[in-house]
Amino acid sequence: MEAIRGSVSEELAAELPGIGILWVPVAGGARADSLGLQLELDHAADRITGATAVLATTEPIAAHYRALRAQLGMDPDSGSGTLESIVRRRLLEGGFRADGIPGDALALTTLETGVPLWALALEPAQTGDPTIDPALSLDVDKKTGAVSIFNGDLPVCALFGEPVSGAVVSKKSGSFLIVALVAPGVLSEVCELAVGRAVELCQST
Repeated sequence: MEAIRGSVSEELAAELPGIGILWVPVAGGARADSLGLQLELDHAADRITGATAVLATTEPIAAHYRALRAQLGMDPDSGSGTLESIVRRRLLEGGFRADGIPGDALALTTLETGVPLWALALEPAQTGDPTIDPALSLDVDKKTGAVSIFNGDLPVCALFGEPVSGAVVSKKSGSFLIVALVAPGVLSEVCELAVGRAVELCQST
């Protein structure tokens, strides 16, 4: 399925030319990993060493997201869903403890591509109307001042943060969205490939 592109507020577009967001819906909710995904994660963990963690900060695509975090006033080494955070997780855990789908699918995809991804469950409680499709955008949350992913008028996840409680994917979720942030300097085609890869992993059996 072709990725859907979201909108960006005029303020952000002027301050951060090239920033964007795109997503693909996936049927179903949270569940255990397939054997294939577990094996791929194990192989990925085996390739990560202390030297890999240092080099992760210089990977070209990851570097664009580090630069974006700095532009947003964040610690470049902080943030959820980043390549650096996933590499640190592997070093701290001595491997990858299974989190299940969609979390492990997103982690493996980010290791492969450098593109940070989020999974958001936007049920009627978030859309406000079960007949209305999600409409994601990037804007500044006036309450927190953080650049956030919005669904309509509701902030559902701060960039490089965790989803709000109502948007966390659970076993009861009927569907969820895999969302990619396009950082300035990163081709949207790269992010589309990352989303497609994550969808493939989530749908693996």
